[in-house]
Amino acid sequence: MSLKLFTNDGQEEVKIENSDCYTEAIKHVLECCEKDIPTSLSIDDAIPSLEIAIQIKEMLVITNTHLL
Repeated sequence: MSLKLFTNDGQEEVKIENSDCYTEAIKHVLECCEKDIPTSLSIDDAIPSLEIAIQIKEMLVITNTHLL
């Protein structure tokens, strides 16, 4: 998977790993809770990231809808 990065100098293709960082972060927090291991990730820290992800998804849906 890749993204196109557009700059003043042109465009560049940026490769992205096929992993779901949100799923991995949730798995990490759940594992730490189950095993009573301290974690640097908290739900309070995750909320702003999830809000931004939702905004990005909504913008992509709107953009894709206009392209149809």
